Amino acid sequence: MQAHHIHKGQYLLCRIASGPAQEDGVVYFAVEDPAGVAAITFKIHKYPGATLASTAALDVLFPLGTLLAIREPKLVLGPSPTPRRAISVYSPADLVFVQPLDPILGAVTWQIPAPPPVSRLATEWKEIGNQHFQDGRYFVAAVAYSRDLAVDPDAYVLQINRAAAYLHLECYSAAVADAATASLFDKISDRLRMKALYRTAQAQYGLTDYEEALRNFAQCLFLTPEDVEIKGWTERCRGRIHERDTGEYDWSRMFRKAQVPGNTVDAEEFVGPIKIGESARSGGKGIFATKNIKAGDLLLVSKPVVVSFPQEFEGVDYELGANLITLKTDSVCRQSLIAKLITKLVGDPGLYLSISALYAGPSYPAPPLQLPPPVYAREPPFPAVPDLLRIETSIDVGLIERVIAYNAFNLNDVTRPPCFACTRDLYKLSSALYLLPSLLNHACSANSTWCNFGDLLVVRATKDVAEGGELTIPYIPLEGPWESLSRTYLDRELKHHMNRCDCDECEADRLDGEEACARREGYLAWLRETQEWTVRRARGLVWDMEATYSADRKRGRWASARARLILAEAIIRKERRNSARLEEAIQEAMKALEENGIVVLDKSAGLGPRAPENSEGDALPIAIGSTPIWSDVGTCVRAMLKISSLFHSHGDSRMMERWAKAACWFDTIYVGKGRDIFMARHDGLIRSSCMDLLGPLSSV
Repeated sequence: MQAHHIHKGQYLLCRIASGPAQEDGVVYFAVEDPAGVAAITFKIHKYPGATLASTAALDVLFPLGTLLAIREPKLVLGPSPTPRRAISVYSPADLVFVQPLDPILGAVTWQIPAPPPVSRLATEWKEIGNQHFQDGRYFVAAVAYSRDLAVDPDAYVLQINRAAAYLHLECYSAAVADAATASLFDKISDRLRMKALYRTAQAQYGLTDYEEALRNFAQCLFLTPEDVEIKGWTERCRGRIHERDTGEYDWSRMFRKAQVPGNTVDAEEFVGPIKIGESARSGGKGIFATKNIKAGDLLLVSKPVVVSFPQEFEGVDYELGANLITLKTDSVCRQSLIAKLITKLVGDPGLYLSISALYAGPSYPAPPLQLPPPVYAREPPFPAVPDLLRIETSIDVGLIERVIAYNAFNLNDVTRPPCFACTRDLYKLSSALYLLPSLLNHACSANSTWCNFGDLLVVRATKDVAEGGELTIPYIPLEGPWESLSRTYLDRELKHHMNRCDCDECEADRLDGEEACARREGYLAWLRETQEWTVRRARGLVWDMEATYSADRKRGRWASARARLILAEAIIRKERRNSARLEEAIQEAMKALEENGIVVLDKSAGLGPRAPENSEGDALPIAIGSTPIWSDVGTCVRAMLKISSLFHSHGDSRMMERWAKAACWFDTIYVGKGRDIFMARHDGLIRSSCMDLLGPLSSV
């Protein structure tokens, strides 16, 4: 055992000889082997339920005197003169809790007498489990219930309780198995059978088996016909079935739910006219259109496998993690995804095949072309509930860490007003891992975009895409820090995804030259740091920014577009009563749109009332199907609303309405149809313009 290598095909039998402690996400305790070697420090990394766990929670996971078998251990000796022996465990499956009557103990004698065992009655474990459940320690509660069930396997009440813990952990197949099994006991009361059926239905809802969930909710209503909560669940089932079958969503409801920080949004997944294929551009997997797609078409609605919000860490001391894969500092949310995913895989082993099929970097074999769906049993016979005291699934923690590093998303909150002057604390961004969206490849000049309604990820086409075309998204949304436009920032952030982005806009940036891009980054920094702009300074900024682009580059001039909008707003502030100068402001705002890639069809800038025109004159003043190939929503919508407000202030209601509808249509391309969503996202700008858009946008 003293040899400094992994002992393949062997295990170390030992006993916990001290209380557990935790530091930096690693659980420590001392163990002793049968020969009496007690100076061994045991380290467990990323163990389910151990992250930020209290001492009481760790005592449930690792009780004093517990017998352990460590699979294929490796002993590490510390530096002299008094070398410490340490064993590290990185996969939960490498740690086996040995029961006192296990056959492997038959011929084992212990040199040091065992400490008095921590003996608890089944009722005590139940009480301990209930306490941790109330404290939100659901995995620890499930372990406590499992220890109780080890003493009394027929304690169906504990199976019902453990099913509730599994529901909170989103281990739905385990919850179904526990709750459905409990409901079949002959001696169970009607009240407990109803509770078991109720949790079975909730788990089936989580597995998206809505028809079976409805059947079990109906049985619950038969026993308690006036239960309002169960009636609500039946309505939710019908709503999810409608979303699944039609792709029609109540976006306003979802937006309102997403406005609560840290909220998850209940909606069904949707997969549009897309398929997985091999990408000629990246050499790996990609997502392709199976028919002609129009700008604004809904492509994908996806629930996360795991998600983490900053609100989970309020009032908790935590440290940022160093990511040795990306060589960056990770936020606490992104770091926590690793432990959450490991916990979920322990409770739902059928998910591991899908996770292991995601890209895990160059040090792992290329994943298969197709993405295997999670393996869930939706009807009897159910698989055995995962034994939390003897974890069978061999989880490669290194693979999990790399899957998170290469595939996790920082959430792009749809309720956050798009504004290039707004900053975000990148270390407090919510993070999540998704399955199918992880296969979308990056392009700055993407043909699709994504945003989040709470934890739901929604992907839409931003321009027309022909059948067979690859669908791409920008991994780094434009709204937010000014650095997101810099060449240096983009190359650094995308480095672990690709050597460099080869889209048209990135190649155009490289043709502009490093020196020009560096000057552009400096001007963008100046733009953000300056609160008030005079017309003279803003005009100088436009000239300086224009000089960083080659003369033949007409589109994709995002930085210049922002400068032009700053100029237009400076003119509006100074020349409120000068119609000629305000017309110049409209022209600058239109140029900002064109530099963003929008085709402006009606460049009329004259102010004053106009005679009514025919219906053709009420068409949108911009081309549909040719939206910007990189979604600077904040600049574009702001420019359109500024134009609309100027026409409004000069009595031109028709042009005001046309430009307001254009702004709403453009916003719809990115976040979904709904006047209420548009009004909420841009409330401050609309209020400052004193425009009443309820009437003009009633048909949108």
